[in-house]
Amino acid sequence: MKCVQYINKAWIVTLVGCLCTLLSWAQTPAALMEKGDESYAAGQFEEAYAFFRQAYDKDSTVFDHIVKLAEATRMMKEYPEAIRLYQLAYDRDEGKLFPESVFWMATLKKMTGDLDGALVLFKKYTKKNTKNKKGYFYQKALNEIESCTWAISYKEKKTEHSFGRLKYSDPNNQSENFNYEKEKTLLFSHFNHDNNLWEIQSGTYTDSVITDVQTLYQLESGSVANVCFDTTGYAYFTKCENGLCQIFKTKSPGRNFEEAELLRTIDEEGFTSSMPSIGVIDGTEYLFFASNRPGGKGKMDIWYARSSNGTFINPENAGDIINTVDDELTPFYRNDQLFFSSDWHKGFGGTDIFSIKGKPGSWGFPTNLGKPLNSSYNDVYYKEVNDTLAFLSSNRPMEYQGATCCNDIFFLRKKSEQVKSSEQGREEVIATLEELNAVLPVTLYFHNDEPNPRSLDTTTTLNYYESYSSYIDRLKEYGDAVTAGLKTEGQEDALSELNDFFDLKVKKGYSDLQLFRQLLMVELEKGNSVNIQVRGFASPRAKSDYNKRLTQRRIASLVNDMKFANDSAFVPYLKGTALNGAKLTFEPLPFGEDQSAKEVSDDLGNTKASIYSRGARLERKIEIQKAVIIPKVKVDSTSIGLDQEYFDFGKIGKFGVVHHDFVLKNITDHIVTIDSVVASCGCTDPVMSTMSIPPGENAVMDVGFNPFGGKGREIKFVMVYIAGEKPRVITIEAEIE
Repeated sequence: MKCVQYINKAWIVTLVGCLCTLLSWAQTPAALMEKGDESYAAGQFEEAYAFFRQAYDKDSTVFDHIVKLAEATRMMKEYPEAIRLYQLAYDRDEGKLFPESVFWMATLKKMTGDLDGALVLFKKYTKKNTKNKKGYFYQKALNEIESCTWAISYKEKKTEHSFGRLKYSDPNNQSENFNYEKEKTLLFSHFNHDNNLWEIQSGTYTDSVITDVQTLYQLESGSVANVCFDTTGYAYFTKCENGLCQIFKTKSPGRNFEEAELLRTIDEEGFTSSMPSIGVIDGTEYLFFASNRPGGKGKMDIWYARSSNGTFINPENAGDIINTVDDELTPFYRNDQLFFSSDWHKGFGGTDIFSIKGKPGSWGFPTNLGKPLNSSYNDVYYKEVNDTLAFLSSNRPMEYQGATCCNDIFFLRKKSEQVKSSEQGREEVIATLEELNAVLPVTLYFHNDEPNPRSLDTTTTLNYYESYSSYIDRLKEYGDAVTAGLKTEGQEDALSELNDFFDLKVKKGYSDLQLFRQLLMVELEKGNSVNIQVRGFASPRAKSDYNKRLTQRRIASLVNDMKFANDSAFVPYLKGTALNGAKLTFEPLPFGEDQSAKEVSDDLGNTKASIYSRGARLERKIEIQKAVIIPKVKVDSTSIGLDQEYFDFGKIGKFGVVHHDFVLKNITDHIVTIDSVVASCGCTDPVMSTMSIPPGENAVMDVGFNPFGGKGREIKFVMVYIAGEKPRVITIEAEIE
């Protein structure tokens, strides 16, 4: 079943020996390969391996026999053997017929913990395969180079938490994925070796052992898995059959899985939807799930749907901060955090578990949960039962076996600590500070002497985007300069390096800036002031005093960029006039010629070396190096009540302004003054009838929404700020036709 790869089916290696005895050795290699292809296409990788193995044993000189045997072995998660076979394929012609052999060797080396070896091979792949730089494998290899570098430099934090594998009474080498726990009863998905299908089982969890195991639900010709429950007790789970996975809901509360119906408001015909998980946000239930439905960012994406009158409707993609061109799987939402697994975000290998703070429409930045929760293998299905207990599934090899074919359930017991209330605010500030600084440094690059060339000014009216766009437009100019005087092979290498610089440095820098701005706005809207430290650099073509002025202009262009970004939402914070009291300030760090690398040429006559060379390009930059958060003191009390925190305008025209009134009631015995009402974008206009509400009285907030010619589902927020309190958040939605 094709969809089963998304619920971590165990490729049971012991099947291979049994299957081989059933196959006829009288068949020709061509016939065996044809049957192997059919099995592989159907997702039956053990059978495919058996056919490919026989064809290879009959004739090991055929290149296709080696490649397909390597592919099936990789899908069975037999990593060392797959590496050996890919190496055989590569040795035939150094990767000319099958260039991805190096890529897969690198991937599998990373998954077996050989980060240095993986890094060398990923770099080798990118160097030898430059013809399709926009293709998946090239982009994935570039991403893995960064990921390996991150993993190598990772410093594991000391922890007093307890982590280990749950012991399971089944003696066979099976696979289990954690689903749900309540009062020591575990529900989990179990791979049944007898029929090669997944089923739902339950057991009693005591310390680190599962006992009293029984099968709750199984199908004769399909798999079932991924159980979760909503707040009223209805169960949601996945059914997979004929290569397709769909989400079902029981007809009544409880575990009567046989009586269930397809969740048609979520289903997208012909596409997989799986791994349902229920989260509660601001008192409303959300269904999170993984799907490859249209409108996604890549393969499997995280999606969500909001509950409306007990029905989950209008699925929305969680966005490109979370989702990538690869797989994002097994979502779980708790305590204002979404947990999910990804094989694209920076990790140790395979799929790693990440967390991200926020809620739909307002996410922070994904954070790798680190070791020991993550390993170099596949780590999925992380779910917290409470503040001290969590479970996950992983195919990491354990002491009792070296196999990586199958998933086991692992537990994490956190050390129970009572954090003093006076320290909770500090803990929150540390968490948000780490999240904001996780994207730093943000490095922004410039063309020579930009902005405002040949100027002694220390400021500019230009913004960074203008300098960035001008720099990108000069790519051909740079190409002509770096290839001048070189032979054909040297020109290709020079252009390859130049394109990598613009893709991985210049364009990535601007992309990082956009993400940084999103996280920055989250902090400012909380009422926290932020000081940003920026360091300037310049190539040594000019004297130090000129370079200091130049780098000041470059930093000024960044500040100007902030003024125009997000519909000028940063302007009140830059001016210090934001109603919630938050301020945004910039602190220039020492800069000038002395920051340039010594090997960069300062020969004005040699423009190739002093302007267009890689060394010179690397020096012309500014770096956002640190963000310091100055928190606003908040308490948990609230002095106003809301008649509703959410309103859906339904379907509206793309140019029609709509309005809705929200009622705010003073629930105290004193006058309540509202400091400010802030919308998440300029398209939303909240207007208060009064900012001062007497005891027991009401105020009306008219919230207008202007679609400005947009299209599709829009979700916007309005924050109501009162001194000394956490902001109240009101959510509006609309479907723009």
